[in-house]
Amino acid sequence: MSRGRKKVLREIEGRTMNNDEAAAYIGCTSGTLRVWTSKRRVPFVKVGRLTRFRKSDLDAWLQKNVVDVLS
Repeated sequence: MSRGRKKVLREIEGRTMNNDEAAAYIGCTSGTLRVWTSKRRVPFVKVGRLTRFRKSDLDAWLQKNVVDVLS
């Protein structure tokens, strides 16, 4: 894991993330995350006009989307 990613992870603990931070956290582009948000594919919170993401929601969403590998 890169130093920049570790720094982002430390900074987001205990608060909501904006689109760029959440995209970096889950490993996609901010444009992709905007599309997923508009299609309600990823959990998010609206704070007025702002779209925010909770780390716990993203972690649960990632875990729910794990694909089992056939042996």
